[in-house]
Amino acid sequence: MELKFGWFGKRHESSSISKGDGESDIIALKRSQANTDHADKGRKSEISDNEAMRLFLLPEKIVHALSKGLVGREEEAKLIVIALMIREHVVFIGEPGISKSQIAEKTANLVKAKFFKYQLAETTRPEEIIGPLDIKAFRRSEFKRNHKNKLPEAEIAFLDEIFNADSFILNDLLSIFQEKVIYDGEAKISVPLHTAIGTSNNVPTSKNLVAIYDRMLLRSFPEPVPESRVSDLVDAVWANEFRHSKADNSGISKLSDMNKIYENLLESIDLSKIKPRLVEVLAMLERQNIHLSDRRKGKVLKAVAAHALLERRTIAIEEDLMILVHIAPHNLATAKRVKAMLEDELETPKKYLKILNDINMNLNTTEELLSREAISESDLESKKKFLLSADDRISKIKGKFEDEDLNSTCENVSMHINALLDKIQVIETNKEEQKKEGQSHAE
Repeated sequence: MELKFGWFGKRHESSSISKGDGESDIIALKRSQANTDHADKGRKSEISDNEAMRLFLLPEKIVHALSKGLVGREEEAKLIVIALMIREHVVFIGEPGISKSQIAEKTANLVKAKFFKYQLAETTRPEEIIGPLDIKAFRRSEFKRNHKNKLPEAEIAFLDEIFNADSFILNDLLSIFQEKVIYDGEAKISVPLHTAIGTSNNVPTSKNLVAIYDRMLLRSFPEPVPESRVSDLVDAVWANEFRHSKADNSGISKLSDMNKIYENLLESIDLSKIKPRLVEVLAMLERQNIHLSDRRKGKVLKAVAAHALLERRTIAIEEDLMILVHIAPHNLATAKRVKAMLEDELETPKKYLKILNDINMNLNTTEELLSREAISESDLESKKKFLLSADDRISKIKGKFEDEDLNSTCENVSMHINALLDKIQVIETNKEEQKKEGQSHAE
């Protein structure tokens, strides 16, 4: 069964919230920034309105460039951009051959970041990842490593089969991922790593791998492209093979822009209405035995803010809490459960599309009933009440979100309802005429 976490959507939002695509949103961001505690001013650099606007639109621009030419990987592109915005790490778990390496390298090129790539195996030694022993230092009785072109110098790292790392490498990865430092002999050295992208065929089961898995805040379980897009995939690979379509992987941004977004825009996203809802949702997940460590719980809000910004909103809404689909699950089975629970719990277009689908199924049953030659007046009256109630419910759903699929479905279902109401009216008219004819013959 194909599993699609298609919650990233098309910037649908509550009708009470204006779409973030203009100057008013930048004014809101700047005003919020100005109201921030003055104690924070030392760590922030002032940015102009034009710069704020550029940064505001940049994440979506990077997603577009990153997913171009990669069929069916739009959601992975968005998840990586969110990881860049919040300075966190992401892991993709699934079968090989689904463009994970390609999208990681493309990310580094797009933001002009120093890139390190390596496929880990059980035989991988620390010097392959961290760097070989510095012979000159060793001759001075100092234990140091030469980090040139290795992980400690990388800004973006791609570690294929990350859970194959042995305990010696894991210790270094933990300090690099969490503290952004590496312990080299007696020295504690800061590293520039911004985001690590890991992959694995399977979820780790060994206890000594739990810590590194927990530090990958964002998790995804991508699957092969659906059958409906295989033709597009074949065409894209063919064009790339013979260079008929050259994707522009040159930098459209700098990694420093991600830091500017983190320091100047994320904190300005209005999260006031969504914080209490987040606490309720986390409690719901715990009741369903879906446990998040305190570390992961504490980092959810910045991921929520990043998703809102990616969708060009300055106010977070319930749909932004769907980022939990990529934070809460431990494995694919849990991911399916979390997705289903959140779609039922949260006010999102997905929830209402499901409601519309249920209504439409009932409409099909009603249409079959109305097609029968003999239908009682009580059945007609019952179906008429159902149709009027459904039409009223649809009128409340339509326009609730700026979502093309949802509003188009509302329109189609509403037209179906009106057609059935017209059919009922015809049946009622015919029945009335039959009654009059019967009375006339009786007289």
